Amino acid sequence: MFEYIAPINFSIPYEVIERLDSYMYIGPTIRPQIARQVEKLIHQSNQEELSFPITLVSTKESVKITQEVFRELKEMNLKILKESGLTTPAVYNKIEIIGELKQLIIQHIPKILHKFNPTPVIQTIEGQGMVPHTDFMRTCSLFFLLSNPENWSTEWYESKKDIDVQTKKYGFIWPFVNFEDIELKKTYQIEKNKWYVFDNHTYHAVKYNGDHAVRRAFQIEFSSITAEGLFNLLNEKD
Repeated sequence: MFEYIAPINFSIPYEVIERLDSYMYIGPTIRPQIARQVEKLIHQSNQEELSFPITLVSTKESVKITQEVFRELKEMNLKILKESGLTTPAVYNKIEIIGELKQLIIQHIPKILHKFNPTPVIQTIEGQGMVPHTDFMRTCSLFFLLSNPENWSTEWYESKKDIDVQTKKYGFIWPFVNFEDIELKKTYQIEKNKWYVFDNHTYHAVKYNGDHAVRRAFQIEFSSITAEGLFNLLNEKD
């Protein structure tokens, strides 16, 4: 039975993986999701200069943030950060791989998965880790760790009650969750140079047992298939 993450018999030639280190994205500007922009505002130093309502624009939506909503989200975010044992939020960056390199990667993905729009990306997390969240734009991914795995762990949580991030209570999707609403189910240390099916939709957190580090990963994202479904399809292929 699949639970949150599992190694998989899948591979992409090493010479293709090597090209990820020197990959440069040249394409349209990708604006961060609204939630990431709000989080950045929460932790900026000159908050007295903020003037509400604030209009935030992402690649797919535009939202006005009132002072009341901002205060509520700030209180929640700082509380989650503290309960996670983190002093600062992670610096997060995701680059979509496009062009010839993307086509080369797609060639090595089983054709049965092509209908689920596989999207290769490079993800970087810098700092002490990330608080529990759901990657609402993707349900699962094929995951390949590029950096040193020592002292990094990934945790998955199940909701204790109905938490529907899709309701857009704040006018946009807020992917973070209070600790009192979730329960830790699995802790896993991912190995380097090994492929996994990764459940991105279930609430999960990333932690570094130290002051500061950088974790880089290559992921092939999927948004219209579950992690268990992806795992089963790849097993059927074998």
